[in-house]
Amino acid sequence: MDEHQAAEQPLLSDASLLFAANPWPMWVFDPKTLRFLDVNGAALDLYGYSRDEFLALSLDDIRPADSIDEFRAHLASLEPDAARAALGQLGIRTVYDLRTSAERHINPERDRLPPEGRYVIADVMRDSPAGSPAALYRLMSDPRAAEAVFGGGRGVAMFEERYREFVLLPSARAALRRLYLGLARTDRRPGLFHCTTGKDRTGWAAAALLLLLDVPEDQVRTDFMASNDVLRGSLDAWLDRFDAGGGDRTWLEPLTQVRPAYLEAALGEVSRAYGSIPGYFALGLGIDDAGQRRLRDAFVERG
Repeated sequence: MDEHQAAEQPLLSDASLLFAANPWPMWVFDPKTLRFLDVNGAALDLYGYSRDEFLALSLDDIRPADSIDEFRAHLASLEPDAARAALGQLGIRTVYDLRTSAERHINPERDRLPPEGRYVIADVMRDSPAGSPAALYRLMSDPRAAEAVFGGGRGVAMFEERYREFVLLPSARAALRRLYLGLARTDRRPGLFHCTTGKDRTGWAAAALLLLLDVPEDQVRTDFMASNDVLRGSLDAWLDRFDAGGGDRTWLEPLTQVRPAYLEAALGEVSRAYGSIPGYFALGLGIDDAGQRRLRDAFVERG
């Protein structure tokens, strides 16, 4: 094994876990025949097939007969050419990817950008001692381990610490600096930024920007909590399986939802370390008064 292969092993291991242990149903299929090539446990539980039975099927087989044409049209819209066209129609010039390398490996998106589009990697959690999200997915697949790690309020405390890391980690500060400086540039807007579920890394990035723009804190909190409305119900099948395996879904709620305490943990760290949101941008992210004015000018309409 050469040095390059050795360096790839942790990435491939994390990517495999993100697929196999993911609570969301996932599969790999042949884009020409639509036959399944691989499937994770959440999908098997959702549809009630064994692994061999599932891999003998195609995407057409798990859809209602009257929705197949619409579904095939939807799949076509996800092809790289269609994705590039959709982003081009929206005028998106820059996509900022806040995910880890393992997350990007399992769901790459660079080839979905229009030719003139810019793809910016801004890995918020690269320096986190907690490691890749794959480690969480492994725990979420084992009710006994999940209770030990997430039960009794430990899951809330864990995510509060992750939000403090969003403020303090060198990788987080570098990633968010890259994001905000890009958003301030006319030639790189409109921009789109995202993580995997869009609730934590993306949630903090959006909340901090809104606060810099002087959006009232109660409105920022409402916007932050809206992720729960979007995600509600998307994990029910997997949570049912977790309960049936001897778990208690309330242990996992701190992971599958956002909570006011998470945002408060990040804001508390901002106050402790930098004094204020403008101080966080200036001292934490290295965005001076002129840079902050450019952000306000970009996103605030003056009456």
